[in-house]
Amino acid sequence: MQHSLTFKHVTVKPYLTQLVDELLAHLEEHTATFEDDAAFIHVVIEQNKARTLFKVSLHCEVPHRTLVAREEGHGAVAVMREAFDELERQLGRYKDKRRRTHLRKKDAKRKDQAAETGSASR
Repeated sequence: MQHSLTFKHVTVKPYLTQLVDELLAHLEEHTATFEDDAAFIHVVIEQNKARTLFKVSLHCEVPHRTLVAREEGHGAVAVMREAFDELERQLGRYKDKRRRTHLRKKDAKRKDQAAETGSASR
């Protein structure tokens, strides 16, 4: 997975880039089924000096879709983890829809409900 990293108004610290690399490596496990150049992620880490807030924006380009996660808070590490968790959740839903597993889950749920109502009415 290709990526770009942008810092705005933030002093680049080694632990921030190391954390981003670790979180990207974790996301790469979910994008392993895509071709190498099919997924691209742009990470923007921004700091508002006046309010001491950190904003993290993740834009992930996958085939036929753009996934976006934005988080804001006072701790850079916590905000980055929350943003990457949200993107991971979105990526999981995207892959389920591509595999059409969400339809199989609905069908199984309907069958279970039908079986419950059929046994309850007897």
